[in-house]
Amino acid sequence: MNDAATSTRILDTYLRGIERLAAVAVEVEALEREVAGREAEALRALLDALRPLVPQLARPVSIREPWLGSGVDRPFRERGVPVTQSFQQDREAGGRITHHGEVLLLLEDGRLLELQLHGSWREGPPVTEATWRVEASERALTPTWARANLRAVLVGLLDCLREALVKGRAERDALRARLDLLEQVDALLREG
Repeated sequence: MNDAATSTRILDTYLRGIERLAAVAVEVEALEREVAGREAEALRALLDALRPLVPQLARPVSIREPWLGSGVDRPFRERGVPVTQSFQQDREAGGRITHHGEVLLLLEDGRLLELQLHGSWREGPPVTEATWRVEASERALTPTWARANLRAVLVGLLDCLREALVKGRAERDALRARLDLLEQVDALLREG
């Protein structure tokens, strides 16, 4: 066999491999779009199912400027359920600290709102050159957004529901104990 025939076969093998890879890539892309669409539908259905509970779960949202300490909160204008929260702080040379954070809120009316928190300050005492900015933007449930955030949203909502269930059970038990006590008082008053 000569080198030209071998080279032709090798090139043909590569070309067939590229054609197969292209076919698989098209299929993978279509499947990714379908999965992302279904993830958006699943998230939309979950939020719709939660809608009647959100007013009970919602609470005032506080935004804390990191350099002010743990006792100083600034209320946000709407009540909601914090679903996900993250932040990062970096210390630069010269004592300047930058803070970047994100909070995803499920508002009482069922909308998703993302807060972007940006701050910087120079360490003290006293703290100087402090800047703080909060940007709020509504999040649409697009397939792309759902794909990137579905797991974090599910975990955050599950944590919120678990906390609400624990609190609800404790309140129920306390109310039952008060009812039992009132029934005992009634019985004593009827006897006396």
